[in-house]
Amino acid sequence: MSNIERGFIPLRKVEDEQPLETVVFSLGLPPFVDQDRIGVNLGRINRLQGIAGIRQITVTGQNSDTQSQDEVNIVGVNSDGSAIASKGKSKTTVPTYESNSFVRNDWVPMNQRQIILNIRANLDEISLRLTNSKDGVRSPKGWARELDSGIRQSIKKAGTDNLVRNIDSEVKFQYKFLAIWNLGWIALINTILLKESIQDFPKVYILSMITGPSIWNFLNMITDRQNPNLRKSIFLGPQFDRAIALRTLTASQKLVKDLRPDKK
Repeated sequence: MSNIERGFIPLRKVEDEQPLETVVFSLGLPPFVDQDRIGVNLGRINRLQGIAGIRQITVTGQNSDTQSQDEVNIVGVNSDGSAIASKGKSKTTVPTYESNSFVRNDWVPMNQRQIILNIRANLDEISLRLTNSKDGVRSPKGWARELDSGIRQSIKKAGTDNLVRNIDSEVKFQYKFLAIWNLGWIALINTILLKESIQDFPKVYILSMITGPSIWNFLNMITDRQNPNLRKSIFLGPQFDRAIALRTLTASQKLVKDLRPDKK
């Protein structure tokens, strides 16, 4: 079974046909790079989008005048006017990728929020790094490695932010309500009506703050079960289980690879 049959499609075919509306590639790699050897696994990317709530991913290439470079530190001037350089050098490092995301709809609950992710590859910086590597700038293997790393890291960061950060006002209200409610009924039932020891109060309160959000979240999922944008989770608000799954998959599965690594 070939790599293509396992789900990897040549980058040239992906850019020409754009088989998925939710994933758009428009890199414009240099003409000397064999794009038929660089494979993209759209199925894996699409699965990560579903986990993270990413509506669309656009991957584009751009040229930049700024590249990483070594800089010699000047510490003085000789009597003849020539510069005196120190033994140490400083390095200016330019990232190979930049990405930004924005929320598709601000007026939806956190467990339905979807984002648009734009990833921009710095083609000049990638070319420079490959030129200085053992693979060389023409290597499909090197380009595939750089593309894979940049896309995976961008999806991981944007997806994690969407799943666990920027808690919406509705979720904040729910947690505040639960905190006050649990405090009140535990104080009433346990310490007044049942005459239980005040020493058990913190333990019972913590337990109720764990079970309460889970029950509320379960009821919310039942109410919204027909919503196609609902992302199921065992947590109310921040979806830590999905974030862990996202980070595990982006660390363990390649999204871009060399389809014929043994070919010279």
